Amino acid sequence: MEQKEFLKFIEILKAGPFSIYPTPVGPDQCVRWYLKRFAFVDDSPTHVTIQDTETQKNYDLPLVLVEFANRGVLRLTRVVSPWEGSFV
Repeated sequence: MEQKEFLKFIEILKAGPFSIYPTPVGPDQCVRWYLKRFAFVDDSPTHVTIQDTETQKNYDLPLVLVEFANRGVLRLTRVVSPWEGSFV
């Protein structure tokens, strides 16, 4: 998805915390990604920045992976994994 397409989802994401679907899979099996909630922080031509509402940690998510957003859910085109402040 390009940034101009993503702009229509910003207000939906700002409305409240949301989950990522499909659920991220992380190297640390102790993190329950299916329970994580995120908040919209910012967007750029290539990425959207989201914040874990529990830990306040920011993650960059490539816009190319975003499929659409509904209230409470950010739908991605594939499963992602966290890696050094980004989802890949």
